[in-house]
Amino acid sequence: VELHLAERCVLHRVALSRLEEHLDADCFLRVHRTALVRRNLVRGLRSLGEGSYQLWLDGGDRVPVSERHLPEVRAQLELGTEAD
Repeated sequence: VELHLAERCVLHRVALSRLEEHLDADCFLRVHRTALVRRNLVRGLRSLGEGSYQLWLDGGDRVPVSERHLPEVRAQLELGTEAD
C-alpha cells in the first residue's frame, strides 16, 4: 500500500482492507478497491462521463471512485448527484 502523508509517501506491506479496519471511519472513506481517502481533504466529485467518477482532493490530487462505492461516497460527503 502506498500511503500519502503530508510530507512524504511511504510504502507499507499491508492489505488496504486491513488498514481500513484500523482507521477511524468518521475520518476516512473507501472510494475504490484501491483507494481510501481522508474526508477532510475532499474538495469535489467529478463525473468523467460513461459512469466514471473522480474525487478531487486538496493539492489537486485525483482519486478514482468506483461505481460500487459511488452511492456511499455521495451519501457520506453529501455531494448529491451534481458533478463539480
